[in-house]
Amino acid sequence: MKNMIEEFRNHFDDVVESVERYDIFVRGREFQEQSLALLRPLLNECRENKERAIKNSQEDAANAFLAFEYMAASLMEEFRFYLALKDDKVDQAWDHLINAESAAANAMKSHQVAAHLTNYIERLDALESLLFPKPAFFSTGWVVHRSECSICGVEYGECDHIKGRPYMGQLCARVVKEGTAKEVSVVSDPADKHCRAMHFSDDDKWRNAFTHRIVPPESVDHPPKSRTLEGRIS
Repeated sequence: MKNMIEEFRNHFDDVVESVERYDIFVRGREFQEQSLALLRPLLNECRENKERAIKNSQEDAANAFLAFEYMAASLMEEFRFYLALKDDKVDQAWDHLINAESAAANAMKSHQVAAHLTNYIERLDALESLLFPKPAFFSTGWVVHRSECSICGVEYGECDHIKGRPYMGQLCARVVKEGTAKEVSVVSDPADKHCRAMHFSDDDKWRNAFTHRIVPPESVDHPPKSRTLEGRIS
C-alpha cells in the first residue's frame, strides 16, 4: 500500500512541478489555462484511486488519495483565482482564493502526505492580505436542534466519529438538519470567509466592498439605507 501511495506521489509531484512556474499572477493566461487543463485529469486520477482504495477497505490509502484530491483542487482554485482577477471578476477571485485555502487546509487534515502545505497556505493567506482590503465578515449564531454525522448518519455526538478527521476517504462533518438562527454578527475572524459584506451603502447607492464601483440596483435585493452592509451569510 505504501508503494502505491509513493508511486502516485511521484506522478502527482511531476504534474504539479510542471505547472508551478505558472502559479504567479503575471504569467500569461494561456499558460494558466493550460495548467488547469493538466490538473483536471490529475484530480480525476486522485478520485479514482480513492474510490478503488475505499472499495478494497484500505483506509490509509483512501485518506492519502483524499489529501491528493484536495491538493489538486487547491492548486486549480489558485489558477482560477488568477484568471478571475485578470477578467476583473474580483468577487469570484476572492471565492476561488478562499476555496484554495480551505482545500489545502482539508488536505493537511486528511493525511500526512499533505503535511508540507503550511508554507503554501501562508502564501495564499499573504495574497489575501496584500490584494484585498480586509472584509467585514459575518457570523451566524444558531441553536441546533438536530444534526447528523456525515460519516454514519446518526445524531452527531452519539458516535465515535470526530468532526474534521478523515474516515475511509471522507472528512467527518457535523450536518445540521434542524436549527434556529438567533443572530448575525460582524466578526474579524470568521469560520467561513465566504460569509462577508459584499456591498456597502453610500448615500442612495450600493458600492462593491472590494472595487468601490456602484452596484446596479437590479443586482441587489433592496435599496440602501444609511450605514448598511449587504452580503452573504451562508
